[in-house]
Amino acid sequence: AFWMRYYLVQLISKFRLRILRSNFQTPPTHAIMGGDGGTCASNRRYMRGAGTADHTADSKRASASELAEAEKDRMRQSMTTCAVGGDALEFRPAGGDGKAQASSSPSTGVSREDLVACPYGRLYAREAAVEALLRRMEQRDQQNQSEEEAEIGWHVRGLKDLHPVRFQVVKRTMEDPNGGSSGDKDCAAIRYVPTCPITGLELMGTVPAFLVVRKKDKKKSKTSSCSKSVDENEESQPNVLSERAVKEMGLPALQEEYGPFEANEMIRLAPPLAGGVFEAIKVELERRREDERASKKVRF
Repeated sequence: AFWMRYYLVQLISKFRLRILRSNFQTPPTHAIMGGDGGTCASNRRYMRGAGTADHTADSKRASASELAEAEKDRMRQSMTTCAVGGDALEFRPAGGDGKAQASSSPSTGVSREDLVACPYGRLYAREAAVEALLRRMEQRDQQNQSEEEAEIGWHVRGLKDLHPVRFQVVKRTMEDPNGGSSGDKDCAAIRYVPTCPITGLELMGTVPAFLVVRKKDKKKSKTSSCSKSVDENEESQPNVLSERAVKEMGLPALQEEYGPFEANEMIRLAPPLAGGVFEAIKVELERRREDERASKKVRF
């Protein structure tokens, strides 16, 4: 009877010790989640709205996207407004009337010869650019006038640095604010959008576009009938192409219709400030002008 009592006390002690140990152990994951086989979603990517606060690291990504969108807006504005006065550029075709109705206006055409571009790819209304050059000539006697103070910038030395721009434009109908719908051709107002004549892409700043600057043949007389016909043919053709068209067609294939021109003399319109594109354009322009000055010194 003694030994039976002894063994019974030992079993009870071991059972109590096992119970105490189980109370201090960490329960398994399935016990936390309800035993349904799920996982503990402690990773922040599972949490709704994680990282959206301004004090988190994700705010830098939001700022980068905002900067990219602001750069796109700036490029659109550079492509559609005059760099001097800030007025909206008119992309009406030659002979078109901005107040004409949609039914009597051409669907496509080449924009009029009243747009020019500088080597930096900025667009100007021709009249506004000429007036800015005249004002700069009057103020030339003033000292310490920096490039930022000049309206048109000192990289434009004169009219020779302002190249004519001719877009291929396509008619777009707009809703009449007086009550007409965009589908009613009699009441709809119209606007013209610049496009690439090869790819058909709209050139509103976000699509890279290049201005083709033709080389002038100095041997031909300006008064000859042949040169006049060539000039008239040139004025009736667009000279702005998208980057995609240049890559797909290739420069040799474009020479016949848009040439003769040099690849390094093509002007990127409304270049982006980010990525070093605009800085590369400035460096290349300065290098070319240094070569021109050096060649003139060698002649004399």
